[in-house]
Amino acid sequence: MPIKIIQLPYLVQKHIIKGMDYTSMFLLSKCSLRMERIAYSLRFNIEKLRYTVLQSRFAVRVSEDNYRYIHVISIDFVEEFSDQGKNSYWFRIGDINIKAKYSRDSEGKCKLEVCRPCRKTIQRMFQQEFERLFRRSPVFTIHTYAHQTLDASISKCEDIRLNGDVDKAELIESILSKFTGVKNICLCSTVSDPFTSNSTIFNVETLIVTKCEPVMINALLSEFTGRHLVLGEAEFDLSKIESFLRRWMSNEAFHNLETIEIYARSAFFDFERILDNIQTHPFDPSKRPAVYSNSSRWFMYYDNKDFNCSEWVDIERHGDKKLASIQVSFQEIRFVVWN
Repeated sequence: MPIKIIQLPYLVQKHIIKGMDYTSMFLLSKCSLRMERIAYSLRFNIEKLRYTVLQSRFAVRVSEDNYRYIHVISIDFVEEFSDQGKNSYWFRIGDINIKAKYSRDSEGKCKLEVCRPCRKTIQRMFQQEFERLFRRSPVFTIHTYAHQTLDASISKCEDIRLNGDVDKAELIESILSKFTGVKNICLCSTVSDPFTSNSTIFNVETLIVTKCEPVMINALLSEFTGRHLVLGEAEFDLSKIESFLRRWMSNEAFHNLETIEIYARSAFFDFERILDNIQTHPFDPSKRPAVYSNSSRWFMYYDNKDFNCSEWVDIERHGDKKLASIQVSFQEIRFVVWN
């Protein structure tokens, strides 16, 4: 028998709505303005809100624990509705009414079809609705070939993951310019040309580059001002590492730096010689712990496990005497700063 939720006491309404899955919560909130006010008055146990932007799809997921993500809804932008628009409805998003077709995909997940014209506006309205409902700044995963679907200044966002085959720094910077408050970037596309000196890339807290070309690593080991840097499939001159270490030791640069990880595309030759001209000291338990905690570094799917630095060597920075530890092997370099 149908239950008229709108007629129930508020505490009962709250209990019923919080017992629903997140998809049902959102769809229920669209039934009426009164139900929207009730749903939006609640607080949900959400740690992360994630948007995925594809060429023809906008997907929303939430996480309660920072690791496992739960599908809420996906919105497919189509030229015209399939099945002559059966199961299509008008509903209100923000201050506009849109027509959408409701269905379930092969896995039973909720999907809406919305006509493609005015995608930027509709997508922005959906973003604002979910941020109001879950009260979280979103994490974006953007496939770079879908960049034209992004509206200007679409959202305040701390975490961005850029996927795709785009290799132009100018386009990456154009995408990043649409956001405010960016702290963490994961760049999964290969960029072979230089970024501008004032690029957001150099100033974020955490930067992960999964395929790091020489022009990129040379710039980062000179210009990066953030806290955490991870460079994968890197190809570069080992002398750049020595130059970086000397600049850190002289207190010339990298004042905010906490960790660097560099993974080589191919094995380093003569890797033992990287530290030949650098004054290092063996591990001394009276000066620092053996294990470095990475608890301050968390970004999307990236592992933030602690480092056992008992076999690493130490260097000291001039002036403040701050210690850093470094590990060099035939295929990776790790560097951590002790606070």
